[in-house]
Order: sequence, then C-alpha cells, then structure tokens
Amino acid sequence: MYHCKDCGRNFDYPQKIKEKDDEMLTISRVYFVCPECGSDNITENIIRYCKCCGRSLGTNKKDYCSIVCRKQGEKLYEQQRKKYIHIKSSPIYETARMLDKYNKEHNTKLSYGQFTACVLPKLLKEEKKNGKVGRKNEVS
Repeated sequence: MYHCKDCGRNFDYPQKIKEKDDEMLTISRVYFVCPECGSDNITENIIRYCKCCGRSLGTNKKDYCSIVCRKQGEKLYEQQRKKYIHIKSSPIYETARMLDKYNKEHNTKLSYGQFTACVLPKLLKEEKKNGKVGRKNEVS
C-alpha cells in the first residue's frame, strides 16, 4: 500500500513512468508516481501483522496485538523449538550429518545407503578403539 503526500490518497500500486533517450530510444530513467495526481512524492505504508493471530497492528505495537497473543505466541515458539531439537538429535539426522562430513573430507559422493553399509561400521570400530563414545542407537 502506498500513500501520496501531495493529494493524500492511498493506492495499491504506483504508476511506472519510463523516460526514453531521444537519440537511441533506450530507457534512461524509470520512476514511480501517484496514479491520481502524477506526483513522485509517495511513500510505502508498511502494514505489520500479529505473529499469533494475524490481525493488523497499530503504529505503537511491534509483534503481537495483545498480551494473550504474546503468551500464546511464546508458547507455540517453545513447542516448535523443542520439536526441532528432538528432530535434530535423532539417529537418522546424526548419520546424515556424518555422511555430509565424510563426503566433504574425502571428496566423495556416497549415498546414505552406501555410507551406512560400508563406511559407518568402520568409523564406529575406530571410535571404539580410540575410546570415544559412539553415537546412540536409541529411537525415542
């Protein structure tokens, strides 16, 4: 949404004006004007919305429209954060990260199946020999 400071009207899209060079007929300048009065004294109105319910916010509000929406938004954010932490710690994602690291270090393009069948058992044996703790095989 745009606002013209000269005529005071609000409009969705400004009018696009192209100035052309007389000699070569190439576009030398492009500018935007008010579709009503033709003034280039326009500003874009940024409309903010509540992160929880989606209502448009006033000028004095920043993220949420009310205290209830703020509490609900923080609760949903925390639930989402816990969900992604749980997903990132799963054995499949750990193995996929190991695969990416192995492919980068050795300049290979092994698939997940090739890695888990051929390379991963060797890596786990080396970790046990070196006294490091291997990855967990627990699924929650």
